[in-house]
Amino acid sequence: MSSSAAKGGSGAAGERELHPLEHRLLSFLSAVPDASDEEIIAGSGLDEGSYRRAAEWVISRRLAEETSSTVTTEVGLGPLGEEAARAGTTPELALLELLDRGVSDPAGIREDDRFSPARWGSALGALLREGLVARAEGGSVERLEAGGGVFAQVWREVYSPLIEGRRVMLEELPRELSSLVLSRSPRRGKGRAEFVTRERTCRVLSITDRGTSVLASSREGAGAVGMLTPEMIGDGSWREARFRRYDLDIPPARIHLGRLHPYRQFLDRVRRRFVSMGFVEMTGPISESEFWNNDALFMPQYHPARDIHDVYYLAEGVRVEPPPPEVMERVARAHEDGAETGGRGWGYSFSRERALRPVLRSQGTSLSARCLASGPSVPGKYFAMARC
Repeated sequence: MSSSAAKGGSGAAGERELHPLEHRLLSFLSAVPDASDEEIIAGSGLDEGSYRRAAEWVISRRLAEETSSTVTTEVGLGPLGEEAARAGTTPELALLELLDRGVSDPAGIREDDRFSPARWGSALGALLREGLVARAEGGSVERLEAGGGVFAQVWREVYSPLIEGRRVMLEELPRELSSLVLSRSPRRGKGRAEFVTRERTCRVLSITDRGTSVLASSREGAGAVGMLTPEMIGDGSWREARFRRYDLDIPPARIHLGRLHPYRQFLDRVRRRFVSMGFVEMTGPISESEFWNNDALFMPQYHPARDIHDVYYLAEGVRVEPPPPEVMERVARAHEDGAETGGRGWGYSFSRERALRPVLRSQGTSLSARCLASGPSVPGKYFAMARC
């Protein structure tokens, strides 16, 4: 086989042999000039994978060309958005509904099990910022405006189409709505995202004069065989078969591989080494109580390191799991007068309410305190890789 014939682009015989996928794509482009990716997939009968391969082939052989390309952003539901879709409403709209029914006490709102206390707190903050509700005397919440504002709009124009299986493009949304969607689709922490956005590149293809000529003289493979099978070898039919030529210049289909971040790989490697040496990993929540973060470590409740400049306090409505009552009492007594520790303690009245205030964990030693209180194996070897 000559090199020109092997490439299938120089000889006349090579030009006549189109792969069936190429033939189908070029046939569609000859009837529908300047067709977009979506139009081709919908009208040619090619699935997306086959279309992507055929497009790369015909472009590399100059049988078709890309006349334009646009990048659009598709909106989808993140984990929090899927939770709202299952509930049939968003926390903001549900909170407004509760207010309309006369439930205005924050404690009563948090008792509604459609959403977690943290989500009710976030929804209240969002409604306050939009001016739809306000705080009343005694800590209750009152309506300021009728309707659901932008939150009703986001349900109507984003949630409803997505639930019905239709596409939602960010560029087609009103500016106020697209800003809200972007603010709730973070690039980091996607496990707690309400929306996710994906950029999609849409190409427009057009058949070239060369493609039209090749298509006109093509016989759609004309019986050419693309794969040698055991059956063909067994019955000897391979001797009479005409095999499709290989085109070594056609780029293969792209395979987009995912991989772990190098830092994630490093952490996993360190973790495996500790475990292989007999250590047990200590784990705990990032949303921690002041009890485990400070009190259990014998830091007095009036210590300046507990100031907001050194510790991030979580918003009202966020709850953390309280410690066992007997552990709380032992720590409280140690702070107040030393109890059975032999020390004098700090000499102040320990606040159990403050001990349950939620904070973002500021030190990994809170994991050590949790581990010691859980009745660990002694002797034992423990380690933690703590985000703080």
